[in-house]
Amino acid sequence: MKRPAQPPERRTVLSPWRAEGYDTALAISRLLLGQQRTAEVGDG
Repeated sequence: MKRPAQPPERRTVLSPWRAEGYDTALAISRLLLGQQRTAEVGDG
């Protein structure tokens, strides 16, 4: 089975990265990373 093409959501996240919204994209990525870390650690 072939994997579907990347969803448009990912494109919208990458578009500001190339534009002047670099800081915004960085903040979003940091937020996502933070969520992943907390999920991995769990409740202490």
